Formats: sequence, structure tokens, C-alpha cells
Amino acid sequence: MQLLKNINNMLNSCGVNIKSRGYSYLTDALCIVYDHKSLDICLEKEVYSLISDKYRLDGTSNVEHNIRNCIKSAYERSSVNGSDHNLMAEIFGTRPSNKVFIMRLGQLLMEQMAKEKQTD
Repeated sequence: MQLLKNINNMLNSCGVNIKSRGYSYLTDALCIVYDHKSLDICLEKEVYSLISDKYRLDGTSNVEHNIRNCIKSAYERSSVNGSDHNLMAEIFGTRPSNKVFIMRLGQLLMEQMAKEKQTD
């Protein structure tokens, strides 16, 4: 439960629109990366295919496309609003690729969850 709360907080801090289909795909992708406990993971074969299977989609291109559009919209919104979505501007200088975005947030998520476990 705390994992999903942390993921949602991160995505919201980056300006990712909760209403977009890519939001749920990003949430799932970050859960998969976190469960994998490593950043050495292939998005196409391991992450996108699991998400595609979960939602019963044909192929992984739909998953990749929706995540890409979600990240693009969040980045563009952060560029316009500046201070509204500090995490996106703080972490990424240019619009990140799907892999860069997912792996960086996955890394931050692992660090955050480890800190929370230490304080429990």
C-alpha cells in the first residue's frame, strides 16, 4: 500500500495526469521495476509485456505509446508551469525517454522505500 502511495506521489510531483491511460501503465511499470529490485531490466521484454498481458492488449506498442505520451505531456506542462511540477524539472533537463524516466523514478522509489523501512 505504501509503495503505491509513493508511486502516486512521485508521478503527481512530476505532473503526470492521473486521467491518462499512461498513468496506470507507469504505475505498473514502477511496481515491476521495484519488485525486480534492480535497474537492469528490459522495458520491452519484461515491463511492457507484463503490462500488456495484464490489460490483455495485443503487443506492447500501445503500452509504450501511452507511457511516452504521458511523459511528454507531463514534461511540456512542467516547462510551461515551471514551479508547479518541480520534480520533473529538477530531475530531467530535457524530455526523458521512457527508459530514463522509469529507471530514474524506480531508483528514487527504491531509495525512498529503503529509508522508510529504516525509520519503522
